[in-house]
Amino acid sequence: MARVLIIGAGGVGGVVAHKCAMNADVFTHITLASRTKAKCDRLAREIRDLHGVSIKTAAVDADDVTATAALIRKTRAELVINVALPYQDLHIMDACLKAGCHYLDTANYEPRDVAKFEYKWQWAYRAKFEKAKLMAVLGSGFDPGVSNVFCAYAAKHHFDTIESIDIMDCNGGSHGKAFATNFNPEINIREITQRGKFFENGKWKETDPLSVHHPFDFAEVGEREMYLMYHEELESLAQNIQGLTLDELLPEGWTLGEVADSSGKAVVDKAEGNRLRISWPAAVAFPIEVRYTILAPSVSGRFALVGEILVNLASAVQNVSVPPAVIAEALEAARCHTVDTNRDWRISLSEVLRAVQLFNSGSYGLGGSTEDGYLPGGADRNGAPHRGDLNGNWQFELSELLRIVQLYNTDGGWYYVGDGTEDGFLAGLL
Repeated sequence: MARVLIIGAGGVGGVVAHKCAMNADVFTHITLASRTKAKCDRLAREIRDLHGVSIKTAAVDADDVTATAALIRKTRAELVINVALPYQDLHIMDACLKAGCHYLDTANYEPRDVAKFEYKWQWAYRAKFEKAKLMAVLGSGFDPGVSNVFCAYAAKHHFDTIESIDIMDCNGGSHGKAFATNFNPEINIREITQRGKFFENGKWKETDPLSVHHPFDFAEVGEREMYLMYHEELESLAQNIQGLTLDELLPEGWTLGEVADSSGKAVVDKAEGNRLRISWPAAVAFPIEVRYTILAPSVSGRFALVGEILVNLASAVQNVSVPPAVIAEALEAARCHTVDTNRDWRISLSEVLRAVQLFNSGSYGLGGSTEDGYLPGGADRNGAPHRGDLNGNWQFELSELLRIVQLYNTDGGWYYVGDGTEDGFLAGLL
């Protein structure tokens, strides 16, 4: 690929142009193009004076697919290095497909009007480039880019498996100014104002922008304040590094049964009790869909629930959970609490009024023939009062029934059947 077209003449574009000129034995024909040709001409003079290498320049609107494809053909470029704005990635990829040229960029696509970057839009081009027998290398800067290479090299040469990866990046220089970015200021600001995201203890967690930070002693650079941010590597490394896993704790008392089927070559490991661990080999097709059977607790024993989870890695790893609709359908087949008149597996305030009729006929008593273990109007009071009976007088007042909402519901969550309580029901499933 001796003939290269560099699109973008900003800070990163200038560095790329200089680096290509420093390797003129590899890149024998270099063209630098931007919307403003004067910027390209200025960089061309710098490169000629510093490296003794002459490069060509051109003006192009990278949002114009036809014009960009025409420039690719005119320069007979074999490789386009896209260091324009991330908004323009898809247009430049379309131009490469139209002109039959290989593609490389340093930052993934994000919509112009929404500060949200992710790979799903560009990964959708995989089949198109494969069909055209063209290469498309995404995120080939430092991070992402070099950081991915470090991880791949470590996985290939130093480790049997890699279960977690931490990436710490430090720009230790100083421009002597109050505010100075290392690349396009708008893109930089959009990046640092996004919510942070990280994976911990089987859960995806988010933070307010730059709210999590602490000092860290970087090798050779020294101590710097380090801020947690979201970055593309969380998507690309999860797809390409073998051995990474996703853990999810099932609700208390639930255990994983047999895995019925899985797609995307995902492996479900049930060796850790109620911890659902999913691992996948490198370079799998996404999204991953796993079908499985779980065992749910019930007052009448344990019953099997066939569920389905979707680990959507096309954009980013999503939290694994048992779909609420599936839970409701399966648990309803077991039986809902009698108070739950609409059978939605939540106890609303209006529904607890039903408990006045269920438990009170003068007073309630213990009995084994109901789901709750209590009978209305019973005389057997040798056991403990119901938890909702706050004053222990074996009668339910309306004010005490409010306690049932708290007993079964936590923050609007669901209740579920389970051993170990007087009622045979536990609170806060999801």
